[in-house]
Amino acid sequence: MTEFWNGIDTRYTYTHRVEIAGDGIGKIFLAPVKADWLSSFPLQFGEMLYQLRAALDSCVYDCAILQTGKNPPPDERDLQFPICTNSKSFKNCLGQIRPLSDDVKAFIESVQPYQTAPLKEAEMGRILAILNDWARIDRHRTLPIIGAFPSNVTAELGLPPDMALEWSTTDDRRLLEHESHFATFKIRGYRPDAQIEVNLAIRLEPALDKIGGFEVITKALSAMTAIVEEVIKEFERIGK
Repeated sequence: MTEFWNGIDTRYTYTHRVEIAGDGIGKIFLAPVKADWLSSFPLQFGEMLYQLRAALDSCVYDCAILQTGKNPPPDERDLQFPICTNSKSFKNCLGQIRPLSDDVKAFIESVQPYQTAPLKEAEMGRILAILNDWARIDRHRTLPIIGAFPSNVTAELGLPPDMALEWSTTDDRRLLEHESHFATFKIRGYRPDAQIEVNLAIRLEPALDKIGGFEVITKALSAMTAIVEEVIKEFERIGK
């Protein structure tokens, strides 16, 4: 998904519009070139979450086959990789990993979100908690809302020699949707007939729109992929 995002031609994402009043106060607005350019990302995002979560469940299922010698394994309909926020919930989910050896059960418990040490396992648990939380969106058959977040923006004003930028302010960073006000500035010595150039360089990152805010997902998706790969490797090492 990250490669697909980075491959988007920025000419088809956002453009900017500038309004300058007679007193030299200008405003910059950002607007999408195409209103639906983000429409494919919720599907890709949901599919990626599903595949990562399914890979964890597959580890438990395949391990149960190897360790019991039965295919399908015992309790096949109940088998899945538990991700729990407290030890009580984990104990209630032990039926999901019942056929597995004690070593494998201990490893699964060590990477639960409620674990705080050692540091490596605690970090794995934190990432798995995010994956589990985001995957609920897909399980509930609700498409996640993905927006574009301007993580880094630089602006340059091309002014005649007799003018200068007096001050400028930018709005709080937020997800871009429709046309958004981005910045306000004041030009000292402004003349309405002057030629003013405004050049913007914007770095956009995909972000998950959530109640009460948003969360940039680029780094989280990379971390989730890496953590799931680590879990798979550990299952391959101790799950035989």
